[in-house]
Amino acid sequence: MKMLNNYLAGKDITNDKTKSESGFEDTKKLDFKTLLILSSSEADVKKGDEVRVRSSAGHTDEIEGEEVTIIHRGDIIRIL
Repeated sequence: MKMLNNYLAGKDITNDKTKSESGFEDTKKLDFKTLLILSSSEADVKKGDEVRVRSSAGHTDEIEGEEVTIIHRGDIIRIL
């Protein structure tokens, strides 16, 4: 897959679940999510980089049988 016009494709790898001592699993609401970049045409964001974006950034799509999040370069807060 090739992304154009400053768009990037990434897989959401955010860990938003916590487990209590009693074994109860809780999902917490996060302000940010972490994406593993799968496709990028940008020089400073490469395939395999992990980036932090707002939780509301981008949209989810299915490309080549894989669920990916499409974001704009401007949505990136930082490269991890």
